[in-house]
Amino acid sequence: MRRPFLLFSLLLLLGLVFASRYYPTVRYIQVSGNTHYSATEVASLTGITVGKPLLWITKRQLEPLANNPWIQNAQIIRAFPDAVHIQLQERVPVLTDTVQTYAIDGTVLPGVDATARESLIQLQGWGENRVDEALEIIALVNADNRYAHSLKMLSYSAAGFTLQFETNIGQAKEIFTPSLQALKTQWASVMTLSETSQTIALYPWGVTAHE
Repeated sequence: MRRPFLLFSLLLLLGLVFASRYYPTVRYIQVSGNTHYSATEVASLTGITVGKPLLWITKRQLEPLANNPWIQNAQIIRAFPDAVHIQLQERVPVLTDTVQTYAIDGTVLPGVDATARESLIQLQGWGENRVDEALEIIALVNADNRYAHSLKMLSYSAAGFTLQFETNIGQAKEIFTPSLQALKTQWASVMTLSETSQTIALYPWGVTAHE
């Protein structure tokens, strides 16, 4: 009695697997959170197409997105009986050295055209590469609502960094700092003084404001 039941269960399971290749199928593909890629490009990267078996769509479709430098996070939601929702969180370019473009987490983002790079924070300098420190400085600046998105250029050398800001009234402001740690330590004083000074020189032992 047990063997026929097991055989019937196996045949039923095989029948359901076979049927799942034909129903339900995808009729609608929705993509959200995309800016760099179009919805069509995102769907193409995952391999999800209209007519694909809905139940055969798994997290494996996310692998091409996970390996894409522009995609920070992605998930696929199946909505029975015929829809798939792909939710993305894309990386945003913030810094360029005219050769490479970086997201805030240090990921190099390919394919940024020259026009788009012009609107980003510019990095220039000589000596040991200090991109990682530059990105930490940008994160520190952007956390301050008074100066978020107003940093225009970061220059570096063995002596330290120069930060160039552009305020809402069009006056340039500069901050000179020997290191990221010095900037963090004196950040409150720097921001207070920078409200009245166009140039701030930051040294390891303190802050000096210049008109």
